Amino acid sequence: MISNRMKEYIPSKSYGDYLESIGHSFTDFEEAAILYHVIEDVFLLHSELKRIAARTRDEILRTQIEDYLSFESKKIEHFCDNPERDCVYVVQTYDKEFQEDVVLAYAYSYDVAFGIGIIENTPFEIRKETVLKGIPNTKTIEKGFFNPYLSGEEKVNLEDCAVIVESDDYTACEGVFRFNDDGVLEDYYSNWNNNISDLEDVERRYSHDYFYNAFIKFPSPFEKGCFVRFVSNSKRYEQWRDDTIIGIVDTSKEEWQELIEQSKGGYLDASDASITVQFLRKDGEFTHDHISPLLLENVVISQDEPWYELACVARDMILGNADIGFFTTCQNNYKASLNRGRLI
Repeated sequence: MISNRMKEYIPSKSYGDYLESIGHSFTDFEEAAILYHVIEDVFLLHSELKRIAARTRDEILRTQIEDYLSFESKKIEHFCDNPERDCVYVVQTYDKEFQEDVVLAYAYSYDVAFGIGIIENTPFEIRKETVLKGIPNTKTIEKGFFNPYLSGEEKVNLEDCAVIVESDDYTACEGVFRFNDDGVLEDYYSNWNNNISDLEDVERRYSHDYFYNAFIKFPSPFEKGCFVRFVSNSKRYEQWRDDTIIGIVDTSKEEWQELIEQSKGGYLDASDASITVQFLRKDGEFTHDHISPLLLENVVISQDEPWYELACVARDMILGNADIGFFTTCQNNYKASLNRGRLI
């Protein structure tokens, strides 16, 4: 039986209820793999992985988790450490109104950079850029806005800073940390030991046998043609969520079972454990994506929705019960209603 703690982390309530109803349980390895992909708070993820490593009897999994956490902690430490001031932290956010990135400040200290970003109460990122002087094919950082929270030694003399823009011999960016509006670290890149020279280490770290790369054999309650919605509170999917209305499953249970059988050959990884979904966008067009069952919620659509007929005809197309001509007519009618000012 799935634990209450694990169920809380599954984004889709209906999928969590389904797992509970069939008495499904996950191994420690599967739990670690799932949490890696669904927990968006980096430090919460690390905490949960430590908890699994402490309790598991799976020695291989424990070794993998300890190796992963050690590697990631060094990457984070490398990003936050700047004792020689040979790098500068660039704090920036995204202006939705003007649809452009806005630099808030530059700082030598990661702590100062984070303090500036969190005050803005909006998603932000911190880039760590190498300070290069007198190197060909570089350009000086343009004088820009100084956040008033920067003062004294923490101010960067922009005239002494340069970032690489064309040279192939140098890398300007040392890493990027991305935060939500609450200051929670959701994603990061750090080039500490990025160029792993040991081929055996490369193969081990990217092996499908590693928990964060592994294909998980999820049971699927989703029938081909059923209506679903994508569930995730991550800011990275915000625009995508805003642009779509409803999803239609395009993978049958039989096709899903075939995929599970293929996974036994070891050729599939975590990204393959997904269901094809056709999404109706607000503009009347369709786009497809491959979504984990953990992120799909079963829904019943109302006949009162202006897009109801189009969604139903698209479902019938997927099931082979409607022709393209009828679908095109419904799609054109829906788009025409939008042009007449009909709101969703």
